[in-house]
Amino acid sequence: MSPTHLCVRHRTAGTSCLGSNQTGALGTTRANDVSHQLTEDDDLEVLTTGDASCLVGEAGVRCVGGGDPAASPRSALEGLTGRCEMQGGSHWVCGVCGEEIRCVPQPDALRDESERPYGFPLPTPGARIAVGDSHQSCASGDGSAWCWRGAHLEGQQGITRVAESHRVQQVAPGSLGYCILDMEGAVWCVPPAARTLPPEAHITDWLAAQYGRPIYSGALVRVEVPRATELRAGAGFYCALSGDAGHELWCWGSNAWRNHREALGEPVERPLVFGSDVTAFDLGASTLCTYSEASSEIRCWGALLAALGRARYSYGGGPRGVVVARVTDSGVDVVQ
Repeated sequence: MSPTHLCVRHRTAGTSCLGSNQTGALGTTRANDVSHQLTEDDDLEVLTTGDASCLVGEAGVRCVGGGDPAASPRSALEGLTGRCEMQGGSHWVCGVCGEEIRCVPQPDALRDESERPYGFPLPTPGARIAVGDSHQSCASGDGSAWCWRGAHLEGQQGITRVAESHRVQQVAPGSLGYCILDMEGAVWCVPPAARTLPPEAHITDWLAAQYGRPIYSGALVRVEVPRATELRAGAGFYCALSGDAGHELWCWGSNAWRNHREALGEPVERPLVFGSDVTAFDLGASTLCTYSEASSEIRCWGALLAALGRARYSYGGGPRGVVVARVTDSGVDVVQ
């Protein structure tokens, strides 16, 4: 998901998006809109990236956003087709296309000219892509993990094997290092992803990660989360869904945007539970959202709340988050 907008694909009612439309990412021409049904076609996959929303089908990939909403900007992701397995981050969309990984910059009229599409051979069969927040991306497959950095300023940096002493099930790149989920369900992170930093240090390291070399080195440290089944990263914070603990979602890391709780930017020193009946979850650079099939509710923490005009919640959300939408048989209803 994007830091400021979220798209939900309904099983029978197409795709709806909610959040900020300042760049036209919801697919309407009015900048103040906070929700919109992007398509009624429930056969199309949806992919969100920094300032855009993309629909993926056999005919290709079409995106809205990345510019002035009044101009209703629409664009294609050159080099990516509906047959690629794709994921979007804050700056890039990458996909596994046959035996190659291809990455293209997000649709954005203000994008730096140095950000150009690139590709390279798939490092291992059946790789799964994870696109990070600060120009960093990773792939995992066949028990191995690989990371690389997209072209920006000093140019593309080569693909690097990581976590070589572990059998990797999944890898999650953040702006502060990366974390892996191993085949036994244990979560391991490279510092500083394994610990937290005060907010002022987080911003400094975020910029260093964005414009300097990626943080791939260092020994992996075990994070105390019950056996996990899914792992994701935001900008300096991470969440894992626990299998042993039912449907509990555990999160840790920087809290500079108050993604996790309504405190004054305090980091989450140890993994904490953010929902005990979580069916699915997603992270943006500064937003966490969960979905519970039992309650049909979508709850969020972080910057998306401000984008939705929930000003009284600032960038927090409190310990339980804020219900932003409910999924019904007929579609997705935004909670005002």
